[in-house]
Amino acid sequence: MKPNRPADTYTRRQFTKRLVFGCAAVSACVMTPFKSFAAWSSNAFQAIPFEIALERYFGTTKIEKSSKITIKMAKIAQNGSQVPITVSTSIPDATSITLLARDNPIPLIASFSIFPGTLPNFSTRIRLAKSTEVFAVVKTETQLFKTSKKVNVTVGGCGG
Repeated sequence: MKPNRPADTYTRRQFTKRLVFGCAAVSACVMTPFKSFAAWSSNAFQAIPFEIALERYFGTTKIEKSSKITIKMAKIAQNGSQVPITVSTSIPDATSITLLARDNPIPLIASFSIFPGTLPNFSTRIRLAKSTEVFAVVKTETQLFKTSKKVNVTVGGCGG
């Protein structure tokens, strides 16, 4: 015989079942990648020459050199798969900083958005295929600025 319950109550089994399905639905929504997270220039992240990567990513190859961008990185990298780099700029209203390597198979390394009120300064590790020139391009609302630094990649750190 079933106990008399009001129509708006659940049994423990019904409650558990609904809770499990609800949690599964929420976690499926949270774990699904959103298009906004994947908004990047796939044309620029291809194995192409350096100048074409600049053109595809920025729409131009005419970028003004600037002494207001600083790249800190060793002149000789012992391991090309982990090259520490620090980039900062004193250019006002910077909206992004992009790293590129001239002789990498894929020249575009990374791009970092700079939000208003944050310092345009970051440190990371990059991967370099061989000795090359690394560029930092700072974008503002109206202009592009760049600076570069040469790095020698050696297998054993012997300065080859």
